[in-house]
Formats: sequence, C-alpha cells, structure tokens
Amino acid sequence: MTGMVIVVPAIAAVLAAGALVNHVTLAPGRWISIIILLWAGTIPFTLFGLGNGYSAPTRCTATGGPAARHERRSRDDAPSGTG
Repeated sequence: MTGMVIVVPAIAAVLAAGALVNHVTLAPGRWISIIILLWAGTIPFTLFGLGNGYSAPTRCTATGGPAARHERRSRDDAPSGTG
C-alpha cells in the first residue's frame, strides 16, 4: 500500500508538466480517468514488492541488505592478531 501512496506526487508531477509545459487541455473527467489509470498501473509493482518482501528471508530484509551483512561478516571473521 505504501508503494501506491508514494507514486501520487509523481503522477501529479506528470500531469502538471503536461498541463503547464505542453499546454494539454482535457475535460475534467479525462484528467480523473488518467489519474485513476496511472495509479491503478502501480498495483502490479506494489504487489511484486510485497511478494518479494514476504518471500525473502528476514535477514535479507534488514536495512543495508546483503552488502552490509557481508562486510560485517568479513570484519568479524578477520584474524585478531593476538594468537
């Protein structure tokens, strides 16, 4: 659901650019239908993100992702030099 909310400013920017820069004029019903269709077009991407989030192991969804864990593991596994 958050993914669908995040795209609202992008949709507004696209419509504003069309109206202000390219002087697009449409009936109010057309503007509303474009907003609804563009917003509905984000549903597959939102569902894809949710599916990836649920299918990934918990440790992969932590902040920083796999790269941060790999770096931390490399430092922890390094010899201490006290041997």
